[in-house]
Amino acid sequence: MRTIIYLIATIAILLTSGCTENLNTDYKGKSTNLLVVDGSISTDTMAHKVILSRTIGNDANETVYESGATVTISDSINIFNLTEYEPGVYVTDSTVYGIPGRTYTLNIITEDENTYQATSKLNQISAIDSIRFVKEYFKFADMNFYKVYFYGQEPPELGQYYLWNLYLNDSLVNDTINETHFEEDYLVNSSYMKDFDVYWILEDDIRDDTIKVTLEMVSLTKEYYWYLVEVMQETTWRGSPWDPIPANVTTNLSEGAVGFFVAKAKTSKTIVYYKQEEE
Repeated sequence: MRTIIYLIATIAILLTSGCTENLNTDYKGKSTNLLVVDGSISTDTMAHKVILSRTIGNDANETVYESGATVTISDSINIFNLTEYEPGVYVTDSTVYGIPGRTYTLNIITEDENTYQATSKLNQISAIDSIRFVKEYFKFADMNFYKVYFYGQEPPELGQYYLWNLYLNDSLVNDTINETHFEEDYLVNSSYMKDFDVYWILEDDIRDDTIKVTLEMVSLTKEYYWYLVEVMQETTWRGSPWDPIPANVTTNLSEGAVGFFVAKAKTSKTIVYYKQEEE
């Protein structure tokens, strides 16, 4: 796995005093055997996937997948039936694609006849004008990095949410949430995004002389963006004195299920980078 770095400006504050707060830990709610949903539909023409599993106890070793469910994704016109490809993994036909502007509904009926539902609107997305992949020296760290720059026009409507995926020689680099760059348009609304460095990669992680670089931009819903933020707040971003009290992550699933179903638009740009051109 390549090391990915993207920088966020922060202000360090020295704490001169502390405080404590008593928490009620006498929790009697249900935390195991909840249905977990990880599903999406996008503008790509492909077999879209919904993965169903169950929450398990801390002492469990293996994921428990939910088999035998009836799963569909629908909009105002079409209903797509999903087939169980392997235990707990349900897929649409490979000819299915989402259409921007439509709202998609995921329906799940488990073998024990419990019903779950989630909806997500597929938002529009603007095209990527261009990308750059360049090696640059970062004085503060005394290291060379390969930086991926994005160029494109941000739409005038406030409230756009984005995620970027990076592929090098067709291999996804950011294969976990904590390695993935996602942003809202609050600071760049309606502006032309120039020299926007999406990813930094350590020089030693780039070994090939010729590199196919693909940057994929994904338009997210507001709800899914904040789902990602909450996941990070409960995991990777924890460890500071300002951490919020641990809490369940937001979901758009009904009937007590957890996880998320999201509809998303995608666009991408590909270039080929030659190391010999660095000289």
